[in-house]
Amino acid sequence: MPAGPDLDDFIKLTLRKNQSDLEEVLACVQHEIMTNGQMQGYRWLHLRAIQQGLVVSQDSMRRIIKLVDPQGVE
Repeated sequence: MPAGPDLDDFIKLTLRKNQSDLEEVLACVQHEIMTNGQMQGYRWLHLRAIQQGLVVSQDSMRRIIKLVDPQGVE
């Protein structure tokens, strides 16, 4: 049987393909932090991004938040 792509590799590639533009996600995070303060966690911000139609992983969201508000994640 010929070796083909692993299912996990296929899923990872598919997920990456469907991610929203990071600049849009960055703008969303900046807006939410400015309007709702720094008390919100990454899960809440991730949910807000999804509610606005963005597709972003929680890991990407954590990284973006760390860039936007490094003191807020300490």
